[in-house]
Amino acid sequence: MLYRRGLAAYQAGDYLAAETYFEETLAINFSPNAAVYLTYLRKERGDFTGALKSLQTYLDNTNDSDSDLQSYISLKLFLEARLASEANEKQLSSNRATTLISIVIAIIALIVSVASLLYNRS
Repeated sequence: MLYRRGLAAYQAGDYLAAETYFEETLAINFSPNAAVYLTYLRKERGDFTGALKSLQTYLDNTNDSDSDLQSYISLKLFLEARLASEANEKQLSSNRATTLISIVIAIIALIVSVASLLYNRS
């Protein structure tokens, strides 16, 4: 029942409600379709961590005979790569900020030194 409500909400374009219904479906009992829809909803929303979590739920509960298994494994690799890329971007951004702060501190120290020299000459 919850899965059908999620599917109806998805088809109506109410993705937030659909996500809630699919989550509730999975909380009660595993539904491969709910896990897959939830994965794609989260991916489209940019929630790659959530998408990876729901996809992993699907992969943990499916068997090797699933004809779409290879495409879901490829999607998992994509999500993992995207998360790693985001982590790298955050690290680079943090490094840039640290470098900028160091430069500003060095400039301030230089200004203070020059001002001190000029003051001592007077």
